[in-house]
Amino acid sequence: MEQLRLTAGDEAEMAAAGMSEKEKSLRKEGKRKGGLTKEQRAELHAYEQERLKIREERITALEKKLIERISVWTESERSPETTSAFQMKCKYEAENLKMESFGVELLHAIGGVYVQKAELALKSQKFMGSFFGKMKEKGGIVKDTWNTLSVAVDAQMTAERVARMEEKGGDEWNEEIKREMEEEMTGKVLAASWAGTKYEIGGVLREVCDRVLAKTLPKEKRIQRAQAMIIMGNVFLGVQPEEGDEGRVFETLVANAHKKKHKKKETKPKPATTVPAEKTV
Repeated sequence: MEQLRLTAGDEAEMAAAGMSEKEKSLRKEGKRKGGLTKEQRAELHAYEQERLKIREERITALEKKLIERISVWTESERSPETTSAFQMKCKYEAENLKMESFGVELLHAIGGVYVQKAELALKSQKFMGSFFGKMKEKGGIVKDTWNTLSVAVDAQMTAERVARMEEKGGDEWNEEIKREMEEEMTGKVLAASWAGTKYEIGGVLREVCDRVLAKTLPKEKRIQRAQAMIIMGNVFLGVQPEEGDEGRVFETLVANAHKKKHKKKETKPKPATTVPAEKTV
């Protein structure tokens, strides 16, 4: 069981880091064999450098794009009318993005990072506000890391359970149960994939926000950018899926798998408690 957890944890960590299949394969081989050859180490280093280069280019591009988007508000008179127009622009962008797979969840993830980072920048004017804000941010990162790992472990354990049931066969493996188990496994695999994607996106966005809200900026400009990011972030956080949206097939599978997991926890029988016998004199 512990080995299973480690394997799933490694998979989640590598996926969240944005590693290619070739890089992941080399890392797995190194762990399995207890080391890599000189040529393999050089190949792995090349993959790492390429990945870091792509990440840096991505962060730089997103930084430029975010500054351009919020400049609609920061470079204006920032009147109530301008603020309303900016909110409508953000809402229009959000409505388009929410139509994508996991679009609503992605908007909530992005909006959460924007608001958290912007509020931290505003509170940084006060030492204690900045200190507690950073502690809260670190706590959130730890929570996201744990969630990513636990979802990956759950998906792998479900896959192992399905494989055992299929191998055993019998009355416990009829077409109805097979369909239910396959649906549950698909939902959990999708949940693990989304958790890894969300974790990776969060890491990139936090770096983007740190640059957009750099402490080297003039104080007024930094405050204006933070305020604009809060406006945009709150719009994204307020987006909700359309009721009865049949296009959210993958999201429904993930939600159903999550419900089944919690239902099993609730119905799990509690161990019986024994009442100590009365002492006799």
